[in-house]
Amino acid sequence: MSPHFSVSVRLGPAGSGVVVSKKTEKTSVGRHRLKRRVLSVLRPWCSPNHSITVYARAGSSLLPFSVVQEEVATLLTKLLGHAAVR
Repeated sequence: MSPHFSVSVRLGPAGSGVVVSKKTEKTSVGRHRLKRRVLSVLRPWCSPNHSITVYARAGSSLLPFSVVQEEVATLLTKLLGHAAVR
């Protein structure tokens, strides 16, 4: 868990998803923008062996993309034990 995101990784069918609640970002545009940013970070981590879910926390919608990328990649490296192949 980081200050702005938490990640869940489960073995089984592949997939990825991002959860952004209205409590985190009030506007639909803001929620979808954050989802698109996080999904673009998740693409290199996708595998047919596991599913990844990222939960956005308060303040995450105000972060620049570079910080979102760094936080999510750090969490995934800790959970999966390796860096993504780019």
